[in-house]
Amino acid sequence: MSKRAGAVMCFLAALCWMLAGLAGTVTGFLTSEGRFEQALLAQVRWEALGISPEALRAFTQDTMRYFRGESDRWEPEVSAADGPIPISDAFTRHMATVRDGIRTARTLALAGGALGALLIAVAVRKKRFSLAGYELGGLLPLMLAAGLGLWAALDFSSMWGWLHRRFIPDGIFDAAEPVMQLFPGSLFAEYLSPVLTAFGLTALCVLGLPPLLRAGYRYFSQKRSNEC
Repeated sequence: MSKRAGAVMCFLAALCWMLAGLAGTVTGFLTSEGRFEQALLAQVRWEALGISPEALRAFTQDTMRYFRGESDRWEPEVSAADGPIPISDAFTRHMATVRDGIRTARTLALAGGALGALLIAVAVRKKRFSLAGYELGGLLPLMLAAGLGLWAALDFSSMWGWLHRRFIPDGIFDAAEPVMQLFPGSLFAEYLSPVLTAFGLTALCVLGLPPLLRAGYRYFSQKRSNEC
């Protein structure tokens, strides 16, 4: 194996691990009942709307069970002072898109983690571990996440709108639609800090692996020398 091939393998390994960490972090928070309920209580005008905390809790459980694949249909009933909040078929279809996206992200996270481990194992065993390639693969997604995070911190509405227009076009709804009372933009802004913090810790772990990889490199090098 050439040095260039080793560098490419290490680049792809770190890239896979970082993207897997990002996908796992986002889906983990998106399917957390506690986090969703906390965001609802903080950002939805539930008292003004006449929605009880119990109704919000039931709504949280129904939604998270659906996202986790524990139920096949998303049919929550949330009663406000003026009666049940209507949910359009278009919004129900959008929630199905979100659930499918979560499933895909989970699969990619597992596949990315496994592929990254395989690539690193091969590079180390072939004595072709490249620190430069590894760090580049780890830093690129980190810089992308940092850029999006900074944009979101400065103007969350603009970033959120771009994200939907680019990747989730069926998730664009008029703010006057009744169900949007349960999903204001500020609800998702509540996820920004914990997601970035968790991903930052993941990135720290990934980028902090080279000392361990060097130890593995030396181990296999010494083992091969002894065999010779």
